[in-house]
Amino acid sequence: MKKRIDWIDIVRAVGMFLIIMGHTLEVYTYSIVGKMIFAVHVPVFFVLSGYLYKEKSVKKIFKGGNANLLLPYFATLIIVVIITRFNFIFPNWIYNLDMHNFWISAFYGSGTTLNPFWDNSLTINAIGAIWFLLAMYFGNIIFNTIIKSSRGNLFVSGVMATAITFGGFYLSDMGILLPWSLNAAMASQLFYYGGHLFRRFDLIEKYGRAGCFVGVMLWIISAQ
Repeated sequence: MKKRIDWIDIVRAVGMFLIIMGHTLEVYTYSIVGKMIFAVHVPVFFVLSGYLYKEKSVKKIFKGGNANLLLPYFATLIIVVIITRFNFIFPNWIYNLDMHNFWISAFYGSGTTLNPFWDNSLTINAIGAIWFLLAMYFGNIIFNTIIKSSRGNLFVSGVMATAITFGGFYLSDMGILLPWSLNAAMASQLFYYGGHLFRRFDLIEKYGRAGCFVGVMLWIISAQ
């Protein structure tokens, strides 16, 4: 049995709490509190994934992702469908689901409602919080590909991660929102890379307190 790392479990728990808080206190979304929450609550999971990263074969990366990310994604979709079948009993609690639009949204896997770039007359509804599972699934694949193709060279992998991250942001700015939350998966690569550097150079052990101070400063700046 693998020994768990306590501080990583604690950070994950705090991250999950912040995600719930950020999506529950909607009235505070654009306040400084909301900006502080949204600046860190999802990125921290990508950073941790980079910190825990170990190079894997293509087969293993797909096998792990299928079991830990895709399976929960599809299981959640099925649970949602089952629950909405009870709409006629609890019409004030459970909304009536348009199955056609729901499965289109499920296939596209976007965290926001959008008009696809190939036909602006269409509207694809957001699938909800589980978009993150798809983003991490493809984010893991992309980062593993970066490390393998760069043969562990940190400079080359850093350049690749930076290019892909800015590519994800650029596509989003252009209104080209790819299916399966690929924009977010691309934009996450610098977070993966940062976490990978923390582990590679043991930065947490070496610069714990100073690193925390710098991290908080960067967090405050990014929230602006």
